[in-house]
Amino acid sequence: MSVWTHIDGIIRIDGLPSEEGLNKIKDIFGPMALVSSEKMTNEDWNKYKENYKNTKLPKGSEGSIQYKIIEYDTGFPYLAIPIWGDLRDYGKEKIGEIEEWINFIVEQINLTFYIIRSFIILVNTENCENNMIFVIDDNNKIIKVNT
Repeated sequence: MSVWTHIDGIIRIDGLPSEEGLNKIKDIFGPMALVSSEKMTNEDWNKYKENYKNTKLPKGSEGSIQYKIIEYDTGFPYLAIPIWGDLRDYGKEKIGEIEEWINFIVEQINLTFYIIRSFIILVNTENCENNMIFVIDDNNKIIKVNT
């Protein structure tokens, strides 16, 4: 029987909009590896396999975490990045990969000229005693809470 890990979260990034900054954020997250619910062509499958191999995102046997970078129209609150995913065949022995990825994301965003205003990610693994919640404090330090 498959074990699933479910991930939900959001990151809010503040800063002045710029094409260079947006491209940097896109590079930090990298490509998603997703299986389309529609009929996939050979080209689609080849792209999926390439993205699956190259993604920095945690991934189960059927694809990676997903995200969407949403730009605000104006003002200092610049980006909202919802994160979600259902990772198949991804048990509690692999949860460290998610924590490493979270550390990577925070470190890389901190190297840009942007500010992480808020950050929360919930990780729920089936048949595991605890959920984990990752948040950031005022000093951009990651706090992990087992629930």
